[in-house]
Parts: sequence; C-alpha cells; structure tokens
Amino acid sequence: MAGRSSTATTSSPRWPYDGPRDPELNAAAAVALSELVRYLNNTTRYPGALGSPAAVVQLVATLESAAARLDQLLAHVAGHLPEAFTLYDDRGDRSGADTCREVAGALDQARVALGPVVAALAAAAQAGNHLGHH
Repeated sequence: MAGRSSTATTSSPRWPYDGPRDPELNAAAAVALSELVRYLNNTTRYPGALGSPAAVVQLVATLESAAARLDQLLAHVAGHLPEAFTLYDDRGDRSGADTCREVAGALDQARVALGPVVAALAAAAQAGNHLGHH
C-alpha cells in the first residue's frame, strides 16, 4: 500500500522472526502488542509527543502497516482452531466444534472490518505525505 512503512522486517533476540515457534513467546508478543498500543495511547496525548507533522505521517504509515498485518495474523490464529475440535464448551448448550466455528467466524468478521481501517490509514498517510513547511 502507498502509505506502508518501508522499514524492513526486523528480528531481535526477544522476537526472533524465524523461530522458535513457541506458544509462550507468542502469548508474550500479543501482550507486548497490546501494551505498546496502550503506551502510544498515553504518550501521544501530550503536546509535542511526536515532534513534527512528518513524524505524525510516519506514525500513521507505520500504524497502517501494523493494521494490514493483523489480517494475516487473524487468519493464522483461526487456522489453529480446527485442530481443537476435541474441546468442549462449558456452557453446555453447544459443542466445542460449534464454538470453534463461532470463534473462527468472528475472526473472519474482524478481518473484513480491518479493510476500511487499513484503507483509511493509508489515505491519511498518503495525504500527509503532501505536507510541507513554508
């Protein structure tokens, strides 16, 4: 997408891109993602937190990239549910398989809802790229 950040995929000792594929590390990454959004929610409310309009545009482009990547993540997560059909639903009025299908359907709805969010962020970043100082 036009506004997508050009930053290359990075790997760090904490978040190794090529593995290991570890459930605990994946859970920690999801918590970190949530906490980073919380951090940005807090810090960006203060004047001067982003420094310049160019920094605002870069942040928006990076957020667009992050939002676009959620589609793939949600698809992968939903793909793990069919393996879980041996589960039961503790409400007792449906099978675990039915609940897995319900979760997968809700994840698919979330993926559809991401489209307009990603498009709006891309439009904001693209428009912001035309800003300049006199």
